[in-house]
Amino acid sequence: MKQTSLLFTLLIIIFYSCNNNETSVEYLYPTDIGNNWSYKHERYISDSLIFDQDITIEVIGRKEINGYDCLIFEEQNETKKGERYYTFSENKFLFVGRNYYGFSPIFHLPNHQSNLRIENELFPADSCPVVYDYPLVNNKTWEVINHSNLEVKRIKKVIGDTSITVPAGTFLCKHIHTTDNMGGAFHEFINKEIGLVKKEFLYTNILTDYYGDIVYNKKYRFIDVLEEYNF
Repeated sequence: MKQTSLLFTLLIIIFYSCNNNETSVEYLYPTDIGNNWSYKHERYISDSLIFDQDITIEVIGRKEINGYDCLIFEEQNETKKGERYYTFSENKFLFVGRNYYGFSPIFHLPNHQSNLRIENELFPADSCPVVYDYPLVNNKTWEVINHSNLEVKRIKKVIGDTSITVPAGTFLCKHIHTTDNMGGAFHEFINKEIGLVKKEFLYTNILTDYYGDIVYNKKYRFIDVLEEYNF
């Protein structure tokens, strides 16, 4: 159901409440238009750095999508640029869709046209992936729908509070851990005044032969750390 401006204002007041009761404290990106963040993105295979780049994200406005009043997060890096759309609905922060155009950064091909990627995806209004399910109390879990591959089942869990140090400073964060049935794991560290402070993806790819002997074993690790923010 489409949210009104009044409802959105009330949600913002609730989300930024200074109440010390954990059940009334919410953690999310600050969503004022003009807010922007800069991250360093690094990719490792078996502890060897194979790629890094800078990523900038800015809240640039709002638009209606599938009946939702959505926030537009513009994201760009050295190889592609696009938008992600989010909204608040029934105490949930939903990922409504995305629109990207650019080149996959991992292959370093001389001719980038052979590596063109276009991602244009809007999720059904009744099954948008739940980014955060409020209140974010410890040990709370929820399932995240993966529309790009419905066989992948993802579960998010609130671990608790922890202090995280990144180039932008040291912040008290809520740690959210995501696992899936394919062996992947995500760690997000969110500060309620700053937003996403750090994100890490871990995946181990092991292949065995007919006899069960390991013929391929590589560990993948992708990291985003906050370098700068401007509100």
